[in-house]
Amino acid sequence: MKNVLDTITSYREARHWSNYDLASHAGIKPTTISSWYRKDIVPTIPTLLKICDAFGITLTEFFSVVESGEREAVVLTHEQAEMLEKWSALRPEQKEAVVHLLSTMP
Repeated sequence: MKNVLDTITSYREARHWSNYDLASHAGIKPTTISSWYRKDIVPTIPTLLKICDAFGITLTEFFSVVESGEREAVVLTHEQAEMLEKWSALRPEQKEAVVHLLSTMP
């Protein structure tokens, strides 16, 4: 259980987000996040999906970090972080259009 919460903390801190920021990006209540840490409980899969979407990662990527216990630090430029935030706000069909556009570029 602790690995899941540690991984959430690691991703959150890498973005310099507070628990409130994570809650806002993931569309969940800040009190929900604080209760996980207080009660040492793991978020539900649907909630983890929202968190992963906020972080711009897949559930598979999230759990591969938990399984291995390792996470390579990635430092993003302001521009890259801004692009990831915009990406997280896109609907699936918009993401598909962006991927298609990028695949046509050299």
